[in-house]
Amino acid sequence: MERQPFLPVYLEKHPYLEEFVASPTGALLRVKVDKYIVVTRFQEVMEIQIP
Repeated sequence: MERQPFLPVYLEKHPYLEEFVASPTGALLRVKVDKYIVVTRFQEVMEIQIP
């Protein structure tokens, strides 16, 4: 997938990284999260599903 449609959204949130993301050796990744598993104190486990 082309990164061009996502650049404005990314740079709106992180404008100080414009030079970094414009580098020819850089990459912009899109990650889809289905769920988070949050563990605290090795005993408390919470699973958060993303709709």
